[in-house]
Amino acid sequence: MAIKAKIEVKGLKELQKKLRARAAAMQEILEFRLKTLGEEAVKHAKRNKGYENRTGNLENSISYILYKNGEVVSQHIGKTDGVDISGNPKSKGFTLVIAAGMSYGKYVEDKGYNVLYLTKHFVKAEMAKIWVQTLEDVIKGNL
Repeated sequence: MAIKAKIEVKGLKELQKKLRARAAAMQEILEFRLKTLGEEAVKHAKRNKGYENRTGNLENSISYILYKNGEVVSQHIGKTDGVDISGNPKSKGFTLVIAAGMSYGKYVEDKGYNVLYLTKHFVKAEMAKIWVQTLEDVIKGNL
């Protein structure tokens, strides 16, 4: 015995509209949270420096740039001595760059002093929290 069934999808355009609105809200909240993370990363690096701050130049060179689809959406650029801190990402989605704008920053870290090492781990941990919170907000319909 064969069963015949007819399936009709109604409201597909309305569903697509709601999904696009939710995706846009998610992008907006991610951008805000990642901008906040960039600002916090700069503060974290300055608070957790492991070197003697003789001139203030290295500390004041700590910067962040937030990109969305390769375009700058937010930034805090500290003092630099010609170091390119842009990272120049061409990827889709968000890219957060945290950098020291003094050419000797890597030398200081290579000597065993913290410049950005601890901040790298801070950013990774916070990034995971941001993704979890944002996905929970989407699932709960808070966006």
